[in-house]
Amino acid sequence: MRIKVARGAYMILYPGLVSGYDAVSLAIRLGDSIVMIDSGSGLPASNMQLINGLIEAGLNPRSVEWLINTHAHIHNAGGDRWVKDMLHVKVAAHTPDSRIIEEGDPKASGAERIGLTLKPTPVTLHVEGDQELEVSGATVQLLHTPGHTPGSMSIIIDLDQRLAAVGDALGSLSKEWKSSEDQWWHSLQRLKETRPQVLCTSVRCYTGEAARDVLRRAEEEGPIWID
Repeated sequence: MRIKVARGAYMILYPGLVSGYDAVSLAIRLGDSIVMIDSGSGLPASNMQLINGLIEAGLNPRSVEWLINTHAHIHNAGGDRWVKDMLHVKVAAHTPDSRIIEEGDPKASGAERIGLTLKPTPVTLHVEGDQELEVSGATVQLLHTPGHTPGSMSIIIDLDQRLAAVGDALGSLSKEWKSSEDQWWHSLQRLKETRPQVLCTSVRCYTGEAARDVLRRAEEEGPIWID
């Protein structure tokens, strides 16, 4: 089952659809190409749902050009190797999380905590700072939003509405992940400045006033340390 969140943008995987271990995965049509954001847990049923979700949305899986990771945690990047091998896509991630994906680091990815495996995956684009990626004439903004992890990244795309895919940039912090509370606050302010009309976290997508509420609540409650 896929859910349309903006023009040409669909949630093709999300928590509970086939597994509670999956984060939101998005597929976004940009001209003749498709950008996938995050790949879920890598469980077999989750991998197949990525393909099924694309087809249900009327998107050709072979048109996926880029897989962009919000960060390296297993819920978000677990399917990277399968997607790369199956669809022959280019993979983007922000350093130093990109190294975690390439190495399949079981601890830094959080895979060890839940008994899953992050398969080492070559990363095509090691993003540094903020970058822009041109895809079929459209601009994809890659915004460095560390805090949850040092290499957390938010993807901003202007469709019929401004969409921000932030992963866990507003999520919990852990010493094991080398989280930073100061960076978390700075990243929150940067995300507020983008004024997204659609905000997709690792859990779900929010539109309009609900998207603004998520940012307001994050500012009111602040970050939560889990260890």
